[in-house]
Amino acid sequence: MERASAEPLAASPARERCIDRAAEQRLVAPAGCMLKHPWRLVGVCGSGANDKLLKKRYCVFEHDGSIAELKGFEVKRRGELRLIQVFQTEVFPEFLKGTTKQEVYDLVGAMANRWLDVIESKGRTMTDDEVIYFFSESKSMSKSVEASGNYKSVQITTAIRLAEFLGVPDILKSESLSCHLLIANKPHGASATQRAIPVKIFSAEYEVKKQWLRRWLGDNTLNDFDMRNIIDWDYYRERLVQVFLKLICIPAAYQETSRTRAPA
Repeated sequence: MERASAEPLAASPARERCIDRAAEQRLVAPAGCMLKHPWRLVGVCGSGANDKLLKKRYCVFEHDGSIAELKGFEVKRRGELRLIQVFQTEVFPEFLKGTTKQEVYDLVGAMANRWLDVIESKGRTMTDDEVIYFFSESKSMSKSVEASGNYKSVQITTAIRLAEFLGVPDILKSESLSCHLLIANKPHGASATQRAIPVKIFSAEYEVKKQWLRRWLGDNTLNDFDMRNIIDWDYYRERLVQVFLKLICIPAAYQETSRTRAPA
């Protein structure tokens, strides 16, 4: 089968990976995606494999541009990464613009580029509160850490670390704990589950922050505690690129739009 020709995103390693994966998906998954004229319904395939049960993913617009129905997207999911929710909220109206498929995907690609620029700049134009708002997650626990046994998750790691630095071991007994967390870029080689840290550490006093971040990140020489230098930006880029695949790259490949570069 012919290689996919869509490239709604500007060139960069992350963007190229996005397009390459779209091409791979097209080779193995002929499940359909569509952009329906005159841009009032967007339907996206929900599986990467053919002949498998598909999760419904679609957005239906009213004629005034408001969303009439939304199904299968993270924007409605409780606890989902705010970055993804905000991106989806902003990108859906872009599908209503343009007079051709190519124009639509160029506009959508430009929106995607702007969000990638935020990540690639490591949030330098944002305040600390804005970085936390867009990149932190709140994960609820269905049962306590003590009752979870050997099960591992970002929630459990965060809860254990929260109990450690606050000195409140009873946190581990709570069955209704909400864990507010970020994924750190260290220890190198550790899984994301092992790199989850509580957001609350960044509001702690300097010596407390120093003690626990050095311990959790496995770096006793660490002296820079700016959250922008601790966050794993590659992790969040990958999360966002996965959304680009579902909403932009794979549908564009099926629509057979030409390889154009969106505004940087």
